[in-house]
Amino acid sequence: MLKQKMCWLIIFFCLTYSAVRADYSSSENTDTGTVSEYNDDSAGIDENRERVESSDHRIDARFFAGMSYKTENFWRGSDFYGEKSGVTAAYVNVSIDTLFMQVTYERPGAELVRSDPEHYDALNISAIYRADGSMLLSPYCKLAWRYLPEAEEVNTSGLVSGTVGISSFMSRVRVDLSYTRDLYTDDLGGDRETFEDYLIRAGIGMYENSFILSSAYLAINIYTEYFNNSFADSKATPADESRRGVSDIWGQFVMGVNMTDSMMVFGEFNYAYMPDNDWSRYTRSRYWSGFGFTVRY
Repeated sequence: MLKQKMCWLIIFFCLTYSAVRADYSSSENTDTGTVSEYNDDSAGIDENRERVESSDHRIDARFFAGMSYKTENFWRGSDFYGEKSGVTAAYVNVSIDTLFMQVTYERPGAELVRSDPEHYDALNISAIYRADGSMLLSPYCKLAWRYLPEAEEVNTSGLVSGTVGISSFMSRVRVDLSYTRDLYTDDLGGDRETFEDYLIRAGIGMYENSFILSSAYLAINIYTEYFNNSFADSKATPADESRRGVSDIWGQFVMGVNMTDSMMVFGEFNYAYMPDNDWSRYTRSRYWSGFGFTVRY
């Protein structure tokens, strides 16, 4: 069964290779076209960064900050903050040569600051290094840490994830394939596995920097993910509660407008289909939207 599912994932990737994949530099994953994306993904480096003079050489560098709101925080086939919970996030991105870094603070709901013991926030820190952005197939690696201050109260754990992947660089089209392994920072009293979860992601997309208007940006993305989630299985119960399979096939439409030379506002619409029964216990499809702004420095 596992081999069949893996074959299905590879076939999907091959069939959709010529489809679309996006690029915009203010996201955690600048080759995804999501101007505020902070979920787990493979990160890229913007090809149009500002040049900053150095005493020895010229350095490509760019800095971004922004806020966003999504009606749901769909993550690897499920709701990270629970069913029908939106998420508000503030983020800072730094891109220097082939190194991309992001710090994001997020909370469920539509308020960034509040006191509510039934909810918890998360701090996400990630760094991505790409070997050579000029190569046709460019390898990269990513290290990310998600810290949950109130993890014990919601029966979950913070995690460290490492990703290796490869992306293609074509004119306004990008294709990406990556493998991510998770290490949970707390096994909840010996009740959970901590280093068994892994994610395989394939992504394709396209972008247009001057969509109808010279100040408008358009991105269309397609992803598919195979997620082996052993952390969900409790050792204290006899039944196998882990989930594995193609967790989602996710389509995304993003449109942004440059209000000034340094500020962009954007909106997005997402649709996800969950073909595997392990991930579609309640519904086969999901959709959500979001909006926000980003400022370039």
